[in-house]
Amino acid sequence: MKLSDETLQRDFLEYINTPSYMEMVNSQTAEWIYIPVPKRGDKRYAIKKGKMTREIADAMSKISFDEPVPGFRNLRRTRMLFTTLTFDHDSFTAEEAWASLKSTRPEGSDNLYNVINGFDANLSKIFGTHENHQ
Repeated sequence: MKLSDETLQRDFLEYINTPSYMEMVNSQTAEWIYIPVPKRGDKRYAIKKGKMTREIADAMSKISFDEPVPGFRNLRRTRMLFTTLTFDHDSFTAEEAWASLKSTRPEGSDNLYNVINGFDANLSKIFGTHENHQ
């Protein structure tokens, strides 16, 4: 199955647009209560993640990620490393790239898997562990 498959896209959009509810019953009144539940990809989920992103951004705004190097006017020392993991479009389909991010081999597949942990291990070998040095 490919991500460009129209049936897959239609089914996903139907899933997103169909509301999900958590059902609870009040033990004293026997009244049923239906609470909307966020689903990955819907508006409620985006709002929930947006709040989390703002909290992270607020916390990070209070941290200094670089500092001047004593004795050097234009030189700064940084404590942050930004890395990205990309896949060669000629070597991997979008489906193979996504599947390789899982920590276990997808059932019935001979694709790569656990790529993120391997990538992280290689970075640790080069730069050391992810300890907080304040």
